[in-house]
Amino acid sequence: MNGLKKQFILLISVATLIFLVLHTAVIYFFLSAVQEIVFQYLFWNYLSFFFFSIIFAVTLVKVKNDFSENFGYIILALMTLKTALSYGLFEFFVMESPKDLLVYKYNFLILFVCYLIIDVLVALKLLNNLE
Repeated sequence: MNGLKKQFILLISVATLIFLVLHTAVIYFFLSAVQEIVFQYLFWNYLSFFFFSIIFAVTLVKVKNDFSENFGYIILALMTLKTALSYGLFEFFVMESPKDLLVYKYNFLILFVCYLIIDVLVALKLLNNLE
């Protein structure tokens, strides 16, 4: 496996663990009234975003040298695809939830923004290393 792939997978894994611990602690200590309901969906959302980011990073590493002239367009296309898939997850996990809680929407938005930041950092690192 390529060194960049390992580095990005490690970065995404560590960031996921940190986000999960902090997010769980906030829900546990501050939202105790709804924690059982939220914990059911939180794990699946984290797992989904984790795999989306891994696929994003591995795909960018693979196409970096072959399509260096169009690399920016590939990043935009993958980000758009990830956003569309995230919207599908939002419809499935949040809008179809048993109770209409605003907490679901905030949790999903927090996860989306955190993983978007990770993806932007991965893309930025690859763009800076482009030969």
